[in-house]
Amino acid sequence: IPQYDVALHLHMLNTYWIQIIPFAASTFGVLLFRQFFKTLPRSYWEAARLEGVGHLRYVFRIALPLARPAVVTVALLTFISSWNQFQWPLIMTTSHSVQPIEIALSHYMQTYEANWRKLTSAVLLALAPIVVVFIALQRYIVDGVAGRDSGVNA
Repeated sequence: IPQYDVALHLHMLNTYWIQIIPFAASTFGVLLFRQFFKTLPRSYWEAARLEGVGHLRYVFRIALPLARPAVVTVALLTFISSWNQFQWPLIMTTSHSVQPIEIALSHYMQTYEANWRKLTSAVLLALAPIVVVFIALQRYIVDGVAGRDSGVNA
């Protein structure tokens, strides 16, 4: 109820933003980035300081390019998690134009019957983007979670 009240007062109900913003930050992402950045050698920071590089420039020019596997992993897992949401968009949206495909899939189920052929076809179509994205980026997930191939040879 408090989250719905906040979304109501911010005029975000029935928008795409209410489905994106709550999933933009995840605790898993914070922990994964923390562990990844702890593996960076301190000598990188010291060399950057000798060159006169500030904190933000170090992060964006040195640390973040080395963290590409972690960034891709967090982005992909956040995308998959938000793609699979059902209850949050069901509560926060009433307009069919902004509801995700998972809500549309529930319309194939009626009270006493279901159109199984159409539902199965729609589920396969809804699953296709996730499978394609996962297959294309699975190398980065393994590298990001396992901590391999970070570009750092300590």
